[in-house]
Amino acid sequence: MKYKLEPASLSECQSDLACVFVYANEKVSDVFNDVDPAFARKLKPFVDMLSAHVSEDGFKGKPGQVLTVPTFGHLDARRITLVGLGENKDFTTSHVRKAAANLVRR
Repeated sequence: MKYKLEPASLSECQSDLACVFVYANEKVSDVFNDVDPAFARKLKPFVDMLSAHVSEDGFKGKPGQVLTVPTFGHLDARRITLVGLGENKDFTTSHVRKAAANLVRR
């Protein structure tokens, strides 16, 4: 399997998987608005559905948490993965390395 990191807005992401990093207790809708506000407004039904799924699944953005869901055609990427980073105030580059390692292992 090949991994390639390409920073892009979600509206431009054309891959099998889009990855979004989430701080602890951050709302998914807020994350989408921060990443790509115009696209988040366009995809409000999908973002609402994803937010509900995140709540039901218990994803809180804690370090080590990874949640992958299909996009059902709402994005060009087939799946989206939310990766927990932990608390924003405690964030270091070490958290990014660990989060990326968790993502690759899944």
